Amino acid sequence: MLLITSQIHLVKCDFILLDFEPTALSLQGKVVSDYASTDVICKHALAIFVAAYGAEAGNAALKYLPAGGLFLAGGLTPKNLKHLEGEHSGFMQAFRDKGRLSGMILKVPVYAVLDEQLGQRGAHYFAVRLLKEQQQSEQQQQQQQVEGTTKTSNSGVHRVQLMVALTAGAAVGLVAAKYLISSKR
Repeated sequence: MLLITSQIHLVKCDFILLDFEPTALSLQGKVVSDYASTDVICKHALAIFVAAYGAEAGNAALKYLPAGGLFLAGGLTPKNLKHLEGEHSGFMQAFRDKGRLSGMILKVPVYAVLDEQLGQRGAHYFAVRLLKEQQQSEQQQQQQQVEGTTKTSNSGVHRVQLMVALTAGAAVGLVAAKYLISSKR
């Protein structure tokens, strides 16, 4: 267990927050990674994060069995890439540590998606697609009303789907990444 006085911990955190406050959103996941080589707390926090990230990625690989590979997307992956890559990194050790199911994980390649905005792009694509479907549905309903045959409106369903699309950007981004990579082969 790592013991450090609260004063040193608070001073270091205050320094980091003040130093990176103007760009806090863009560097959120990078601050701890940058200071891991010089600060004991950051090094310990990063080791915990890397192991947890690898274990969860391994769980996802077991759950979905992605034959084409597991794609790690989002802002944390490119910002912490040097701590994730390598056969003997904490990430890969935790990724492969699945007991008797470890053999299944060995066959799954892991890819780091370096575009941090991929999840947002995927959510945007999905939202635009839903809006187009809603517009087409409304046009069909208007045409049916002109012709005298009306059907029940499902625009409320489209609005719910649109909200779900905007909140599920990361998942859609992973699908988009897999599609983009598979289409380039």
